[in-house]
Amino acid sequence: MNMNEVLQKCVQLWLNYSNGFFKDSDRGNIIIGGAILDELFKEMILTIHHEKLKVAKKFIDHPGPLSSFGNRIDYLFLTGYIDENTHWALHKFRELRNFMAHESSHLTFESQPVKDKIATIAKKLESDQESISTKFHFHGIIVKLYLSILYSFFESYGISKDQVLAKWDPILESIKEKS
Repeated sequence: MNMNEVLQKCVQLWLNYSNGFFKDSDRGNIIIGGAILDELFKEMILTIHHEKLKVAKKFIDHPGPLSSFGNRIDYLFLTGYIDENTHWALHKFRELRNFMAHESSHLTFESQPVKDKIATIAKKLESDQESISTKFHFHGIIVKLYLSILYSFFESYGISKDQVLAKWDPILESIKEKS
């Protein structure tokens, strides 16, 4: 298992989200935010079980027991990779994502039910409450969730937050050069 390769995949996921943040619709931002978290969880599970990759893939691919976003959240909580507050916030985020994906009415970050759900998650995470807009408030939640989970995961392998940060920008630049 090469943790530099894992970090490179994680940086690429973040770049995918960041590139669409100003271009995508409000609904798209929430759905894509969920997608990058879900892909991070897949990467974590495959890394955790790298010695039994074939079986791990069966678990995360449909119809495996870890094929859903919610089950992946629970698995990472049960195995100690995410804490109780993050577990709760991720499930609330999952509910928001599902609401946005399955509601037929026009919804934006300024729709009251969306604002309320984002405020609830932010409060639990003690995230910045003074954002200039609900969209940026949401972005702050994604940043906090993604990076805190990423740092915690790498720390479980003896790689500090500072080491991750030191490698982040060079990896990001390398990915951008290849694009």
